[in-house]
Amino acid sequence: MPGDHNTSHNETSPGSQGSILRGILGSVIGMLVCILVMLLCALCRIGDLITTFQLFVGLVIGWSYRLFRGRRSKTAAYVTVGICTVSASVLWVVLLALLPVFASPDPSAAVDWGRLWGKIWELLLLCAGLGLIGFFFTRESLLTYADWKRGPWHIAYAGGNGYSYNLLPEKLPSVNPPSYFAVHSRFAPGTQIIVEGSSLRWRRRFREDRVFSVRDIAGVVLGPGNGCNVLYDRDYQVLAKFAGSMERADLMLLWLLQRKIPIDNVPAGWHSPAEATPGPEASSGWFVG
Repeated sequence: MPGDHNTSHNETSPGSQGSILRGILGSVIGMLVCILVMLLCALCRIGDLITTFQLFVGLVIGWSYRLFRGRRSKTAAYVTVGICTVSASVLWVVLLALLPVFASPDPSAAVDWGRLWGKIWELLLLCAGLGLIGFFFTRESLLTYADWKRGPWHIAYAGGNGYSYNLLPEKLPSVNPPSYFAVHSRFAPGTQIIVEGSSLRWRRRFREDRVFSVRDIAGVVLGPGNGCNVLYDRDYQVLAKFAGSMERADLMLLWLLQRKIPIDNVPAGWHSPAEATPGPEASSGWFVG
């Protein structure tokens, strides 16, 4: 049921698709930072911190890839960040093992290279495995950036909020929403969406408010019970998020439905009060007391 204000968003792309070279540069810089941090932790004998940090190497490199506006392509992002993640997890072990050689006061001294490389191989596969595991579990933000046309769906379906967090109502309210109302969380004061006429304000704690109008909304994604509902614009950027467990979330859903905003997978039982079909008694003038 799209209106005239949201029919062209499938043909519009973000202003910048990013660059493969900038993505490689950002990933390499992120990789070097991670190697430096792990070497410092090893020199300070903080072994437990190294193991934990390796699980977040992919997250750091992915953040650097986005910071440098890498190519917004799932394949390019995964290949670039994945290679740099494994490289960072491997190179720091090699550099750590070779550090005594370079720091030796007598460079001509004989080095037991067999024992040295044996020490490297003991940790090489373990560190590479930790890097890949961390990349797999922290790839969500990179995926949202790279696969930008599916970004709202990735965010809506991201779990971790509890299975009753986004339980959607079977039916919408039978009365029209007021011109002014607020959708707010029962558990996080300050996080709310304020609707006033055709304008909306997404108010979040510790972050700047986002103000937009109904004409900016290109569609809505309804997430599962442990996800959330996402309003997005023509560039598939998130405008606001809310959950079915929030106060007046049902009014928000009705408000969106009445303004004919495309909603992904609308439940069959959702109808606007104006769309209610009169029963046979009402159409014939009879009523049941």
